[in-house]
Amino acid sequence: MNNRYNGFDFIRKYINKNGDKYKFKGETIKDFQKWKEAVIPRLKKGLGFENFPKNKLSFRKIEKNEYKDYILEKVKISTMPSLEMPFYVMTPKKGNGKNIIALHGHGCNGKEGLISSEKNEEMVYSYALDLMKMGYTVYIPDLLGSGERRLGVYDDIQKSDCDELNFALISLGMSLQGIIVYELMCLVDYIEKEDSVKKLGVVGFSGGGFSGLWLGILDKRVKYVASSCYFHSFKDTLLFTNKCGCNFIPKLWNRVDMGDMAALVAPRPLYIEVGTEDSLNGDRGLIGVREQVDRAKKVYKMFDEDVEYKECEGHHQWFGSCYDWINKLWKNN
Repeated sequence: MNNRYNGFDFIRKYINKNGDKYKFKGETIKDFQKWKEAVIPRLKKGLGFENFPKNKLSFRKIEKNEYKDYILEKVKISTMPSLEMPFYVMTPKKGNGKNIIALHGHGCNGKEGLISSEKNEEMVYSYALDLMKMGYTVYIPDLLGSGERRLGVYDDIQKSDCDELNFALISLGMSLQGIIVYELMCLVDYIEKEDSVKKLGVVGFSGGGFSGLWLGILDKRVKYVASSCYFHSFKDTLLFTNKCGCNFIPKLWNRVDMGDMAALVAPRPLYIEVGTEDSLNGDRGLIGVREQVDRAKKVYKMFDEDVEYKECEGHHQWFGSCYDWINKLWKNN
């Protein structure tokens, strides 16, 4: 089909000419701080933060179950009027006193897929369970549109309702990803109130990796970010792969690309793992991924730090290569 008719040729050329206008071009930490102060308000505006209704944080503890090695508690927090976010807290009986947020991807059946002991090909990767066994207290939310927060548009529990929600929210001057990140910041409020954010980190797979990166950008209480299988150039990937609504944020592509987003986490520790055969890498494969990693590394180098980057043999899946890295962060603390 002629791309001049289907619109992709127009969009790609438009992005090449008008995208990435706020990419970091400086050379010093002072340049970076000035750039950061300019770009973050623009990103928050695109997410729709200015239009979110105000709400006082409240929570309800729903149930608590004790198992041989851990305690599983279910909590719901009120994030906006008429909106609650449910999450699990997995607390090991022999823990290390450190907290971590684990974010599911699409097709994981929300938080349930992260605590299951039966890993399988349906994206049930159980990394929350793995982290609990490593001694971490793990907070596992259902992101809006997934798990028990699905609208029920699809019979398949592996599907999310991101498209339907994002279409409506964008029409109201908001975005689904914006609400997801805002709710995660409310979760950090809860953790700070009930426990500690002193050594709080976030890990996420696929769409959860994207949301985790956003949380690291917008909330300094998050001390490190580990993102799996969501790092690429927007123009390489989002137009030409089957991505759901939560990936699309007004004017994001005009402003920055993934490498710049990752740079905004600096100088806090950042871990990126990708699958060598992941279709989400885009039509240029690892070439485009590495270009974005290099953008982030440029900023980290100014702080005498580095981005931990791992290419794992495989497709779109959770690899868990970050586990040793996470443990080493706190080895002497």
